[in-house]
Amino acid sequence: MAPVPDFVHLHLHGCTSLLEGAAPAKRYLPLAARDGQRAMALTDTNGLYGFLPFFGAAEQTPVRPIIGACVREVNRIGEWEGEGARAVLLVKCRKGYGNLCRIISKRHLLPEEFSIEGALLEWGAGLIVLTDDEPLLRSLAGELPPRNLYVELRGTPRRDPLELARELELPVVATGPVFFPKVRDREVHRVLTAIHRNLHVRTVPSSALAPESAAFATCEEMARRFAGVPEALANTVSIADRCRFQAPRSKAVFPGFRLPGGETAYSLLSRRSFAGAAKRYRPMSPKVVRRLREELSVILELGFS
Repeated sequence: MAPVPDFVHLHLHGCTSLLEGAAPAKRYLPLAARDGQRAMALTDTNGLYGFLPFFGAAEQTPVRPIIGACVREVNRIGEWEGEGARAVLLVKCRKGYGNLCRIISKRHLLPEEFSIEGALLEWGAGLIVLTDDEPLLRSLAGELPPRNLYVELRGTPRRDPLELARELELPVVATGPVFFPKVRDREVHRVLTAIHRNLHVRTVPSSALAPESAAFATCEEMARRFAGVPEALANTVSIADRCRFQAPRSKAVFPGFRLPGGETAYSLLSRRSFAGAAKRYRPMSPKVVRRLREELSVILELGFS
């Protein structure tokens, strides 16, 4: 029996892909770990909302997390229908993380003016791009560094993307994409889609839904789907190996504040708080003093003085 080739999911939507993804990203980590998948990318739609909890959950598993996003142009109706470019952008390094933040910010601030092509030509450094959009591939081929642009084969390999990859001399990569952990979870995705479209759940068109193949697939399942394109599977691992950026820790970073001599941040805050309370409450009752001390103790405990 032939060994199962290695594979890594590089296009996956958690529930922070609002009204699309059917489960929190952390639910996929044990599935990947049991299957021996060494890494996994979270690529929520037009956002990075879920990556910090995802990184925190991944620390408890052997699966290495990768930061990414699935960026869509504003006229994209949905993942499975509509017009407009769509690309998965994966972070290789700190510069790529900063550039992805810039791209997503522009997508939200100036949606009508936003184009993936223009954004990547300006801020493409440090990112790996996966897309099956032919106009986008043609415009970016030769503009991005080698091995930073891939033709995405989604779900099952189709002839057109393979022929386009050969014509443009671009590598191919296999993806799900993934929208739910198990096939049975597709019903949650259906309900979310109905809410998104303001439709009754029974009237959601099938073209608006991710297919059953958008459930989390094992290496063996992906090997069967892409039996004729083994390089598309191998490229998932090589891409994952190049995406080594570690997420910044979630901690408060405060601006500097010049303190008077002999004062700490807490002593100054406490002194000014009591002085302000004395002006507002005349007389200052024991209840006010007790409440103010409780508030100050919380601020001190959290390190927010």
